[in-house]
Amino acid sequence: MPRAMLYEDIKDILSLSSVRCMFVFVLDFVMSIHA
Repeated sequence: MPRAMLYEDIKDILSLSSVRCMFVFVLDFVMSIHA
């Protein structure tokens, strides 16, 4: 497996996890407002 390809996979995983973190943060924020 070429290293560049592996790097692209890692970049995708990192961006996906940061999007997930933002989503969880926003959801938590909304829940605390409505509570």
